[in-house]
Amino acid sequence: MKDTFTIEEIQELWLQASLLHAGQKYGGEFKDQQIEYINHIGSVVFEIINAAFHAPQMDMGLAIRCALFHDALEDTGCSYHTLKVKIGERAALGVLAGYNIS
Repeated sequence: MKDTFTIEEIQELWLQASLLHAGQKYGGEFKDQQIEYINHIGSVVFEIINAAFHAPQMDMGLAIRCALFHDALEDTGCSYHTLKVKIGERAALGVLAGYNIS
């Protein structure tokens, strides 16, 4: 899998992740604060980008796809098959490997 994206590709992946998590929120730093869940997804992607500076051999394309969709199976109605179509088999297997079944 390639390790670079066109801006159109990354925007499309971001849109797909945003749509999957639409309406989901999590508690923030302050009482009664609710933050859009896509913020968490972005934070995970930023961690991958940072890690890529320290691990040049990393397949950044694969890692970013996994980061964008890491909670898709656990927190949305997305099936493994749908995920595989959206992001490819290798990335879908990476997401599945981190899937919290409990």
